[in-house]
Amino acid sequence: MKKPSGPRSFRDGSVVGGAFADADHLSPTGTSEPDLIHEFTASTIETRFVAEATALLSRLSKSSASESASLTTTPTATGNSVSLDTDKVLSPTLSVDAVNPTHVGLTNSGIVGDESGTVTFTDASGNQVIPTGATLELASAYSGTVSFAGATGTLIIDHSSDFSGTITGQLGIGNLIDLKDITAGGNATISYSGNNSPGTLTVSDGTHTANIALDGIYSLANFTASSDGHGGTFVVDPPVTQVAYSLRQVDGGANYFAQFAHSLPTDPNFFPVGAWLEGVQTQQDINLDKAAGLDMYVGITANSNFSLIQNSGMYVIAQQDELKTNPTVLSNSSTTGWLLYDEIDLALGAGGYTTQNSIIASLPKDGTFTYNNYTKGVQFWETNAEAGRYVNGVDVASADIYWFTDPNFAMDGSDVVSWLNNGNPLSPSQIRLAANYGYAIDHLRAVDATDGVTHPIWGFVEAGWPFTAELKLSFDDEIKNWKLEFDFGEDAKKDGESGEPIDFSGQESLGLCPKDQGHVYEHGTSYVCEHAVGANVTCDFKSGKIILQQPVAREQMSKLLETGKTELLEGFVTNKTRRKFKARLAYDKKEGKVTFEFEPRAPRVPAAKKAAAKKVA
Repeated sequence: MKKPSGPRSFRDGSVVGGAFADADHLSPTGTSEPDLIHEFTASTIETRFVAEATALLSRLSKSSASESASLTTTPTATGNSVSLDTDKVLSPTLSVDAVNPTHVGLTNSGIVGDESGTVTFTDASGNQVIPTGATLELASAYSGTVSFAGATGTLIIDHSSDFSGTITGQLGIGNLIDLKDITAGGNATISYSGNNSPGTLTVSDGTHTANIALDGIYSLANFTASSDGHGGTFVVDPPVTQVAYSLRQVDGGANYFAQFAHSLPTDPNFFPVGAWLEGVQTQQDINLDKAAGLDMYVGITANSNFSLIQNSGMYVIAQQDELKTNPTVLSNSSTTGWLLYDEIDLALGAGGYTTQNSIIASLPKDGTFTYNNYTKGVQFWETNAEAGRYVNGVDVASADIYWFTDPNFAMDGSDVVSWLNNGNPLSPSQIRLAANYGYAIDHLRAVDATDGVTHPIWGFVEAGWPFTAELKLSFDDEIKNWKLEFDFGEDAKKDGESGEPIDFSGQESLGLCPKDQGHVYEHGTSYVCEHAVGANVTCDFKSGKIILQQPVAREQMSKLLETGKTELLEGFVTNKTRRKFKARLAYDKKEGKVTFEFEPRAPRVPAAKKAAAKKVA
């Protein structure tokens, strides 16, 4: 025998959503009777199931009080169950036997269908699950959970004020909630307590009120109320309206880059996507960058293979302070622009545009464009006139605000950006918002247009680099579920600063602290002296377990504590240029901290002096 193929229902003499397979004979007491439902399959269900189910419903409706008593004592299985409508007196539920799912017993239930019969399922916990296309009607008080198995289905609530349950999951566009005693019309109101979160949906006609808890992610704009055609109110979560968007003209015009002899393509299919300060040495580097959708480099390490970049069809905006006299860069056709001064507005303030103009004047006249990125000076602090002197002075500008990761935003609700939130202070959720990247570009466009001439406006988005963290499973009270999070050692840091003693008894010491001879242990993302955390802090020795992307193994830290330095480590990467370098970690007694110790460079061999020419008379 097979288990039922899944949630199914029949209503008003028709089969909805499929059929059962190989069901045994059923009776009101769960015993086998050949004249009731039996062995119905997909090929016979359309006529036989409906006819025999009707016979079963008729027999159930005529059951005596003694039969009713016997029904209520039948054990309810923990597996799927089937709710059948009767005369709304017995309201029995067919429950599938968990051991032998083809044998069904009956128990009394407050959940009913209409007079023609409705089949529904409950899950293993007894929660109501409305099958795809099916209808569940609640005729009495209900405080459990209800969910929809598919994108279509109807929940009818006869007495709104008696419903204190929760609708779980996310409503589909075809899931209907029918509030039979709430009259649609001018007196009807609808509200929602959440904001892109779980909450309570409240619908009222002034006389009857429904308070329906929803654990999906909604806002009030999600819901639409209308008449159900029978005096009640339908509430639906309608599909998102599809809005037709038209593409805006490219800033500066479609052929903007055609004015430069060495520039980016004017092909409308070319969309510039670049990486900041990348290093390119091998074809594998190029292949990986192209696979990620990159087609140019904004700033590039001086040791990059420029011939390889050119032959691969990639483009370079080179940093002028380092490369504007480099003959390889100057002669390479992949060089299309010059990066002037990273975040000059932040470094030099409103008057820095004079330095920018001086840099532009110093560049080779090689038919390339000028580019610069601007941050909080141009975007937040300067007037449009001050900011315009920067932006209008270059050929291409970009917005460089790190909304997701900038640690210098005030997350206490005190930060103000004049062109966001109507100039009101920003909450943390309003700062860490993806839409702000677009708003920043809109603002930079407005600044750029102050002289009546437009240029291409680009945007910076942070990209991830390797970092140190552990994965932890935590319960989110907002979504009422478990989720994975990165643990960056903040919990350990808080523990260490809490004043509570830290228990290192389960660890082996890595060695003695060079500052106070206490024992050094692993703690969170660091190696720490036992006296640098917890109660009675008397030492400050700490060193990261990963430094500039270089993992520092326990053995290396033990070596540093014993001898004063580690072995030569080859995986350090600079934050600014992304270049790798080799170094030892060493403890500097004068500085009282762990520092880098570099290999001594080989001495240069001086060139042989030319013999002095003899003066011939």
